[in-house]
Amino acid sequence: MPVNVSVSDFGTLPDGSMVQAVTLSAGAVRATILTLGGILQSLQMPGRDGCCAEVTLGHDDVAGYLTSRSYPGAIIGRTAGRIAGGRVSVDGVTHQLSQNEGDNTLHGGAQGFDRALWRLVAAMVEDGAAVLRLSHQSTAGDQGYPGALTVVATYRLDAAGLTLALAATSDAPTPVNLTWHPYWNLSGAGTPVGDHVLQLDASAYYPSGAGQVTAGAAPVAGTVFDFRVPQQLGDILASADPQAVAAGGIDHVFVRGSGTAAVLSHPASGRRLTVTSPAPALVVYSGVGLAGGPPGHGGQVIGRHGGIAFEPQALPDALPVLRPGATFDWQMTLGFDTD
Repeated sequence: MPVNVSVSDFGTLPDGSMVQAVTLSAGAVRATILTLGGILQSLQMPGRDGCCAEVTLGHDDVAGYLTSRSYPGAIIGRTAGRIAGGRVSVDGVTHQLSQNEGDNTLHGGAQGFDRALWRLVAAMVEDGAAVLRLSHQSTAGDQGYPGALTVVATYRLDAAGLTLALAATSDAPTPVNLTWHPYWNLSGAGTPVGDHVLQLDASAYYPSGAGQVTAGAAPVAGTVFDFRVPQQLGDILASADPQAVAAGGIDHVFVRGSGTAAVLSHPASGRRLTVTSPAPALVVYSGVGLAGGPPGHGGQVIGRHGGIAFEPQALPDALPVLRPGATFDWQMTLGFDTD
């Protein structure tokens, strides 16, 4: 299987800094990652007919990513999800964080890791895989978080799929809950994902309360959120269930089982995506808020439910605190195949 790595210039930030694009290829699968936000800018894979298509949402220029507030393809940090009131307490000290969704902090604040220019450490072929390593230094007080945080991101594309591994260390106690935010549309046509089929290894989920901040966990049994048996996404997107209506489909935390976190398939093309991660929770977001953003690949209009995101992370009622001398490790593997 041929494996290759290439680096090119993608565009410039307003301060003149250059954003680089690193393309990893292994066989018929090709992934492009940006130094801006560690963003997965493109993922191309074949379907049943052997024809490759773009299956992740993204933009063709830097301006698209700076304009978007949907976090397409980005590394999320320091904390994924919503923090009510934007306040966190660490060892009895309350820290006011950047509030970028009303009173809440969403995905690390107004200038989270998705907006950072990461340093390209290495791009190489190693042990039969295409490998990219990026790093980011988040200073003490960045977006209100205590402690200086160092994060190393390692992307690896091989026959098994695309893996992102994140490792973070800090010089002071600080909350850390990293994740990755690609959107998927396996049709390759940009149509809504209602014709996709989803299966989750999750027996419980967190209903959303006021301001979309999660309440306590509840069983999925007897609800429209029971994806232990594969369901067509169109069913829940059109559901009259109050939770589904409030979220415009799915925007919920699922409690992980011990198996594969998620399997997304597109019967018409035969494409299938598998998501694995040791993280205890999986946020699933069916893209209700995607409409009205900047154009996608090739000028494509990204509409409501134009993609679905899977975000492995910590449970919402157990925000991790990283302490000096320890390492926060996170990993997600994406497998690509056809039926």
